[in-house]
Amino acid sequence: APFYKIIVPTVDTIRYEFITENLIKGGAPIMLVGPVGTGKTSVAQAVLAKANNKNFGKLVVNMSAQTTSNNVQDIIESRVEKRTKGVYVPIGGKRLIAVMDDFNMPAKDEFFSQPPLELLRQWIDYSFWYDRQKQVAKEIRDMQLIAAMGPPGGGRQAITE
Repeated sequence: APFYKIIVPTVDTIRYEFITENLIKGGAPIMLVGPVGTGKTSVAQAVLAKANNKNFGKLVVNMSAQTTSNNVQDIIESRVEKRTKGVYVPIGGKRLIAVMDDFNMPAKDEFFSQPPLELLRQWIDYSFWYDRQKQVAKEIRDMQLIAAMGPPGGGRQAITE
C-alpha cells in the first residue's frame, strides 16, 4: 500500500470498527464524532471495505457548505430502484450503507437549519421523503446511515437539535 494509505490500528480504532460493524448488523443509524485526525473517516471506510459486496451496496457522500438537500436526495435516489408504488430499495436487492462524511458542513439556511440534515432526519424518523415533482411520499427501505463529523468551527456548523 502507498505510504499515505497506511493505517496503524490502535485499540481505539479497532474498538470503533467493532462497534460500528455491530451497529450495521443491528440496522442502527451511526454517527461518528470527534476532532480532526481521530479516524472517523478511516473507521467508516474500514467498515465499508469489510462489508460483503454481495449483500451491501456502498455510497460515500463528502458533504460541503454547498451540499443541498436536493443533492443528497438525488445522490441516494440514483442508487435505489422502485419496488412497489412509493417504495424504493437499493439496486440489486442489497442493503445500502450510505456514509455521509463531514456531516455538519452544509451551510445553514435563513431558518438556521441545515436542509440536507433535515432530509436525513426525516428519513431516519419516518422512512420516507417526498418526491419533489409529484409531492408524494417515497419510502426508502434497506438503507443504513453512517455519519461522520467534527466539532463546530472552521466551516463546520453546530447541528440542530
